[in-house]
Amino acid sequence: WLDDADEEERSAFYEELYCLMRDAPIIGIACVVDRPGYNHRYYERYGRRPWDLCKTAFAVAVERAAKCAIERGRKLNVYPERCNKPEDRLLRAYFESLKSEGMPFDTSNSGKYGPLTPEQF
Repeated sequence: WLDDADEEERSAFYEELYCLMRDAPIIGIACVVDRPGYNHRYYERYGRRPWDLCKTAFAVAVERAAKCAIERGRKLNVYPERCNKPEDRLLRAYFESLKSEGMPFDTSNSGKYGPLTPEQF
């Protein structure tokens, strides 16, 4: 329907959408992983068996959200988008690992970021 709207209607829609997002009482958190940089950094250590990028992005995004919740004295609920049974099992395993083992990164490299402990998750 937006394609059929005139310029004035389209502009009004986008302005209202912007205001809705700006005023919503939510915080958006994202994680972007540079695949070429990631591959270059870890190829020597892991060869052709590096971590899945989704595990890295999941751990980083959940930790950022958890730190934000802790800072605000809130509880965090994580609801990843459902996909298929194998992928859903992987995400559940990533999350359970965070709660039982903490961040999956080498502490000598990640210590400067103040990774959360399993108890904090």
